[in-house]
Amino acid sequence: MARPRLNDELSPANVFDRMEPGKTYGASNIAAKLRARTDAVRPLLEQMVKDGKLEISRERPAMISFRRPSSHEIHSEPAGPVLSVAAPPLAVRLDGNLTCYDSEIARRVALCMTLRGAR
Repeated sequence: MARPRLNDELSPANVFDRMEPGKTYGASNIAAKLRARTDAVRPLLEQMVKDGKLEISRERPAMISFRRPSSHEIHSEPAGPVLSVAAPPLAVRLDGNLTCYDSEIARRVALCMTLRGAR
C-alpha cells in the first residue's frame, strides 16, 4: 500500500502544518521538508513571523531558527491585573538598634579567623 503523497506547495499553511509545535527548525530544514530552496523559504518564514504565526528562536546561536508556538501558547489569554483584598498599609519601624546580630557576627569572625589560621 502506498503512502499518501505530501503537498510540497510553498504556502504559509503548508509550512505551518509541517512544523511540530514547540520544536525549533532552521530555514534549511523546512526547505528540505518542502523540497524547495532555502532562499525561497526564508522570506515566507519571515512574513509568518511578522504575522505572529511563528517565533524566532534563539535556541541555536549560530543560525536563525523558527519555532511554531504550542497550542496553549497561542490561545492563552493575557494575565489580567492581580486583584488583592484592600488592607491598611503595614508600617515597619526601623528605628533603634538591631539586636541578636552581635553574637552572629562574632561567630562568623571566629570561623573566618580559624580557617585563615589553618592554612
